[in-house]
Amino acid sequence: MIAHHQIETRPWLAETAISDIEARYPDCAVLKMRGDCMCPTIREDDYALIDLRQTRFREDDIYALQEPGGHVLVRRVQRIFAVSGWVRIACDNPRYDSHDLELMELTIVGRICAIVQRR
Repeated sequence: MIAHHQIETRPWLAETAISDIEARYPDCAVLKMRGDCMCPTIREDDYALIDLRQTRFREDDIYALQEPGGHVLVRRVQRIFAVSGWVRIACDNPRYDSHDLELMELTIVGRICAIVQRR
């Protein structure tokens, strides 16, 4: 089961908070999380800030990825050192399976640069 997400350009954040975010990350988008695939790191209804400039895999981290159908999902991407050019796509929630794929098949929307948690 894959949880799908919707990118929001102006979420519930106050205008001053958005201005601060845009000043620090001018190419930033906000994604409201749905589902529990990234728990406990990112919970449902948290907001993930995506740095849209970072569309290439450089290091193990959490990224926004685009599926062939256009859906955006957030996953941990990890280099597989035993196999050159391959990465592991994983959820932080151990109830979900990870899968491996060639880096060239991966479409990265951006790197998650911050998480705003709902209480």
